[in-house]
Amino acid sequence: MLEIKRRKIFERDSKSHSSLNNSTEKHVSMSMDEDLMYKGGKFIQKAIASKEISRESYFLASILRTRQIGRFVLNAVTEEVYDEALLSAQNFENGAGKNSSLGNCPLRGLPISVKECIIQKNCDTTFGCVSRCFKPSKADELIVDACRTAGLIPFVRTNVPQQLLLPETENDLWGITNNPYDLKRTPGGSSGGEGALIASGCSVIGIGSDIGGSIRIPAHFCGIVGFKPTPQRMTHVGGRVPRVGNRNGQLIIKATSGPMARTVDDCMELMKVLTSSYVHERDSSIPPLPFKDPYSFGDTTSPTFRKLKIAYMESDGFFEPVDACKR
Repeated sequence: MLEIKRRKIFERDSKSHSSLNNSTEKHVSMSMDEDLMYKGGKFIQKAIASKEISRESYFLASILRTRQIGRFVLNAVTEEVYDEALLSAQNFENGAGKNSSLGNCPLRGLPISVKECIIQKNCDTTFGCVSRCFKPSKADELIVDACRTAGLIPFVRTNVPQQLLLPETENDLWGITNNPYDLKRTPGGSSGGEGALIASGCSVIGIGSDIGGSIRIPAHFCGIVGFKPTPQRMTHVGGRVPRVGNRNGQLIIKATSGPMARTVDDCMELMKVLTSSYVHERDSSIPPLPFKDPYSFGDTTSPTFRKLKIAYMESDGFFEPVDACKR
């Protein structure tokens, strides 16, 4: 097992990232505003549109930050596809992908991180298990395909607990992921790598997955926004489950993918992509219902407008939450 782990880490370390060199790192670190790396996707798009920054420089800053902090400090990173992502960003800026079949997604042309259990072309999907190493996928699963079609650009994959079974992020292959606010603490799990990268300003938006809190727990621990959609709303086409042979005996309580970001707006925009007609046309098992954000339910000044109601409970009678969660 240790030999496979060494080979896998060596494979990651030995990949040539021509987008990064000493002069590039120095230029990017001096030119990019630190505060900008913690802004939401829509704010960053405005900065690019106004020529305050270039798309390429933002990508390079995200890559550099992910290498320096996301990987070497937080250990939130598994596989890196920086060269491919930077090339896609350059092609986007030159006109390719700006007229997406998914319409004008406000996040198009931005980097997106992907949880390691989600299938991505030419990458392993290990679930933190050495037995799954060196078996790269031949194609994206549908949710990643939809993101690419909308103009989003995957640039890094993020760590998970082994078999996704813990509310923390640790496995024998990639190691322990740390919370960006306190390196002695966990970012949660199982989408802990996503939570840590987004909270530390490395990734602006990401795709996680959730069955019993795997998006919501890292969002809570890392102070970001995470949303678990209704499982039947999200496609599973092209995906995998942790069990050997991709056998899925879990039919009652189902896992689902979902967005993670620093703002509610960015999560809503990614939900629109993941529930778009593009996805339904390729998976007829999900309802053809586009995601509606709260601003689309009518005129809030109208006398007939009915406010949305949100129900919640402080206890289910079995597991009493701690006072901090109640507050």
